[in-house]
Order: sequence, then C-alpha cells, then structure tokens
Amino acid sequence: MRKLCLLLPLLFLLCACGETVRAPAPVSAPQPEPLLPPDLTYSVLIAVPPDAEEVFPGMGQTRRYRAEDGSYDILVDVFSAGDLDSAILRITGSEDPPDLIQSARFSLPEYRLSWRDGERVCRADVIRDGDRFYAVICTADPDRAAVAAEVFSTVGLYYDEGA
Repeated sequence: MRKLCLLLPLLFLLCACGETVRAPAPVSAPQPEPLLPPDLTYSVLIAVPPDAEEVFPGMGQTRRYRAEDGSYDILVDVFSAGDLDSAILRITGSEDPPDLIQSARFSLPEYRLSWRDGERVCRADVIRDGDRFYAVICTADPDRAAVAAEVFSTVGLYYDEGA
C-alpha cells in the first residue's frame, strides 16, 4: 500500500508532463511510375458489339461507336490529366462524384465509375498509367445497360514494341 501511495503521485506527475502527440497529416499516396515512357501510349482494344457503328473515326486514339437504334454509345478515349478528380470530371462532365470502385488491371490502377445522365445509365472503365488515362465509356438506355458489361469484359491495352 505504501508503494502504491508513492507511485500514484509519480504517475500523475508523468501524465501531466506529457505532450500531446498528433499524427502527421495524411500524405496522398505516390503514384506508381508509368509503365510506358511519356511519349508512348497503349492502344485500347475492345470488342465492338455487332449492332454498333463507328461514328467518330480516329482522331488519335479517340473512337466513338453508336448502336444503330441509338440505344447506347461507346467512347474510347486516351488523355492526360493531372489527377484522378480531373479525369473523372472530364469523363462524367459533372462535379457530382460518381460511384467508384478501384481495382487493378494489367498491373495498373483501374477505376470503375457509374452514374446517371438523365434517363441514361453511364459506366466507365478507366486505367491509369502515370498521368495518362485510358477510358472506355458507355452510356445506354436502361434496357441496354448490359452492353456495357459485355464491352468492359473485353478491354485490353496493346503496345506494339516493333513500331
């Protein structure tokens, strides 16, 4: 009991002299180094549904396809953006954040976005390599939304090393 009486005031003294230690502010995770040098890009490959036609032929790596009946659109786009938020704004055209799932594909960060544009259902599959983004965007009438899943299951990145 006597030892406890001596230790108790000492414990209070030590607790009162302690500093409040704050955790350091979170630092954003560094982006992985790009797999390709900045002057080279991958080509995005998809399986185009048989009822779609190309309506925006090749301006660089941008391609647009539309169903013959207009029930869905597919856009393939390669672009540079400083960060993910800027890329999402470019894709969705809206400040409202879309639903977002992050994973990886081809050892690169992949982001799956979904949102609505009026009555249309919108999905995007975005692969990031440094500050370069490879996006496949599908907007569809609700009864044709399954087309997006079919297209996204075929997304591939291709780099011709012989070129």
